[in-house]
Amino acid sequence: IVGEQQLSKAAIKNKKKKEAKKKRSDENDWREGKDPEAFDNPPTPGIKSAGADVQMTGDPEKDKKIKNIKKKLDAIAKLKTEQSAGKVLEKNQLEKVSSENKLIEELEALSI
Repeated sequence: IVGEQQLSKAAIKNKKKKEAKKKRSDENDWREGKDPEAFDNPPTPGIKSAGADVQMTGDPEKDKKIKNIKKKLDAIAKLKTEQSAGKVLEKNQLEKVSSENKLIEELEALSI
């Protein structure tokens, strides 16, 4: 309790809010069926995207490029899902979808 007296009223209030939010988050994880042990054991580094399974290279520059390409491929997959659901895509979105093969080739080249 001595440590709390050194904190300002606002800091104590924020600390309590943060603890309550963390507690709610933990409870939600249980409700959603998430295994709390899974948080202690993160998955092995690798990227799964659009049917491609790519391992990280260990080279920070290549890994960064791989992550960016993976992010773009995930966005393309989302756009394709929306398109198949009947949504009309805009011109820039269609261009992004058409660049998928080029991105997959880049990803394969980087992962070699």
